[in-house]
Amino acid sequence: MERTDRVWASDTNDPVERQRIQRYTGLFVPPELMGSHVGAATAHTTGRTSPLPIRLATALFGHAGIEWDITTCAEEELDRLARWTGLYKRLRPLLHGGRTVRVDHPDPSAYLHGVASEDQRHSVFALLQAESSEGSVAPRLRLPGLAPGTTYDVSVCRDFQAASSHPSTAVPWITEGSVRVSGAALAAVGLAAPLLDPEQCLVLEIRAELGADDGMGVRGATRGSPFTCPAGPSQPPRGHCRCHYAKIRAIHGPDRGSAPSAVTENVHRV
Repeated sequence: MERTDRVWASDTNDPVERQRIQRYTGLFVPPELMGSHVGAATAHTTGRTSPLPIRLATALFGHAGIEWDITTCAEEELDRLARWTGLYKRLRPLLHGGRTVRVDHPDPSAYLHGVASEDQRHSVFALLQAESSEGSVAPRLRLPGLAPGTTYDVSVCRDFQAASSHPSTAVPWITEGSVRVSGAALAAVGLAAPLLDPEQCLVLEIRAELGADDGMGVRGATRGSPFTCPAGPSQPPRGHCRCHYAKIRAIHGPDRGSAPSAVTENVHRV
């Protein structure tokens, strides 16, 4: 790891296969080193054709790139790629400097994961539905890794189009675009979620309320304080984070009715 700027986890950029690949590669490789690309609609390795939002959301959580002849893109696709690029650049300090959170979601056909900043004031989570759910009601989204005593604003990321879901499972807070809730409620109770169709996704950005107390007497003057590398300032090659230490915390969400627990924390020398 000391001699590489990037690790390519697989030749496939099929977003469905990439869920499992990136989840388990991420146990050993920090996000800022794990290459993840937005590819064409039809993956060259599997022949599967997937919607653009899940391809964008999958590539967001790594060292992102574009593996697609954009001269073939429609104007709408180019616009979405441009907005996704801006979002990635804005979130990159968080994505490459925070703690990776992996949730044991009750629905085995879906993946729920995210990244929380070291000060627990800013995070981003993604729910990605790989296949049809076996249930008729979507499980609640339990989002651990945040400060229990802090109040957070949870917003649906509008840089991705509205996810397709079963009409009978529409959730008011998602329709409205945001909700305010405590870190304790996010971890123990969770948020109501729609029953997504296959290959659909939901990306959430979570920020501590302005002036909110984190339960330890600390109040934030600004939203989403940027991550500071413990090794001090550096000039990252190719625009990605090169912190000397990347902390990856695998926080497993609870089974229904149980309290969340932190399971492992691995510190990688990069």
